[in-house]
Amino acid sequence: MHDAYETFLYDNFPFEDTHPDWLGFVGHLFGLAPAPATACRMLEIGCGLGGNLIGIASLLPDSEFVGIDLAAAQIERGRADVAALGLKNVRLEAMDVRDLPDDVGPFDYIACHGVFSWVGDEVKAAILDAVARHLAPNGVAYISFNTKPGWFARGMIRDMARRVVKPGPPPQMAADARRFFSFLREHAPKHHRLSRWLSDELAMFDQLSDRYIYFEYLVEENHPVYFDEFVAMLAPRGLGYLGDAELGTMLPERFGAAAAEAVHAWAEDQLEVEQLSDYLGGRYFRRALICRGDAPVDRQISGRRLRRCWLTSWFTPNVDAHEVPLADGVEAAFTGSDGYVLSTPDAVLKAALLALHAVQPASLTTEALVFAVARRLGVTADRGLYDKVADLCLELLTHGRLVAGRWPRPVAHQIPERPLAAPMARMQCARAECDFQVYSLRHESLAIDKLDRAVLLAMDGTRDRDGVVAEVEAAIARGDLSLTYDDQPLTQGPLLGELVDVKLRDLVRRALVVAPDAG
Repeated sequence: MHDAYETFLYDNFPFEDTHPDWLGFVGHLFGLAPAPATACRMLEIGCGLGGNLIGIASLLPDSEFVGIDLAAAQIERGRADVAALGLKNVRLEAMDVRDLPDDVGPFDYIACHGVFSWVGDEVKAAILDAVARHLAPNGVAYISFNTKPGWFARGMIRDMARRVVKPGPPPQMAADARRFFSFLREHAPKHHRLSRWLSDELAMFDQLSDRYIYFEYLVEENHPVYFDEFVAMLAPRGLGYLGDAELGTMLPERFGAAAAEAVHAWAEDQLEVEQLSDYLGGRYFRRALICRGDAPVDRQISGRRLRRCWLTSWFTPNVDAHEVPLADGVEAAFTGSDGYVLSTPDAVLKAALLALHAVQPASLTTEALVFAVARRLGVTADRGLYDKVADLCLELLTHGRLVAGRWPRPVAHQIPERPLAAPMARMQCARAECDFQVYSLRHESLAIDKLDRAVLLAMDGTRDRDGVVAEVEAAIARGDLSLTYDDQPLTQGPLLGELVDVKLRDLVRRALVVAPDAG
């Protein structure tokens, strides 16, 4: 697989749940005292092209980041991006985890995404040993892996594909796998229950890249484990299980009240709760968070753990914000970015969601949110209101409906006078081979179009709105961008300005514009 990994470069995406601010927040939520993201040391094992680490480092100049990967070609590409951004706080090394020097740590955060299941037992042991040696006392490590029982089902597809697809260049093997998956979907008997399952499972392959299909379904190494088998590897190394990066998956309540009651009645501890939940949900992938075995983990959490934390909501009211009824007992609906609709009669929750919506995509501290709720409702911001707001936010957070952290992302919520694009996104747009995927200030990968690209490139922090429009016009004149309207070329004029205005608002909404007061 190593040769393929050198030539068939893996997808270079950011992983939000590996961000040190999120890892530190979860550690804080469970009673630890992790280092702040703004002054930490982070190691990524298997960093690939380095994009995940570089995207984080680009906004945290006072923190230090080290990435290692076996593929020298990928490391060289990553170093080029580091140089293009002028970063001094990132070091990428072509290195086997088994060769990691003893004096490289300690690290407050360690991330290892998309590696553990795809290596043999010796390397698995080396990854865990590296965490044991280098994780700081209050540190948090992240290791993702394929898990059973869900991978029993996906493993069946993998086994069939590996039997059918002939060895060859990785791109050809991925194409042959796609052809085989299409064959299964098209010709398996529709009345057979296995066929119905296959159809549902194989539908996702239309959204997967060739690289993902190759490394997930065709390479030799892919070894899922049960959750409790993974946890059993930790204690002998002086490590312990902290939680899951996807907090809501730790709670069986997501399967309904009856299922949650049955799980809690059966399980003797949190580990068994999660293993039973994996059985119920057929879970196939985990993002485990690890701490030192003697860390003071406390899972009896309350909203008060959100003190001085920053909260972000993606909910939008279903009517104009000023038309939302704030009276208690009157229902109001809000829709999340994923289409989930939250309907509530609770006055405090409605006021909180409106206050967070007013600053999207930026954040408010819990304390600022309480005062905003008090102003909207005309009440006193006392301890009772604080506890209610914090508890409501904690419930939303644990169900994946709110984002939290201990550091305010430098995100604009209005168009600045002289807008500056997210540095990583602007660098990605400047590439000759731009793939029209960029990193947001919230460490998400976003698809953009050619006008987005031109506007992002123009937003260098020196131009006002008219200057951005003029630079887009210049890009058209240079032949770097072509636009049409009613089948006619669009090169300048009021309509182009209106289109740029729409793009500016949209780029702010998508967290691609830096706040003017951001350090």
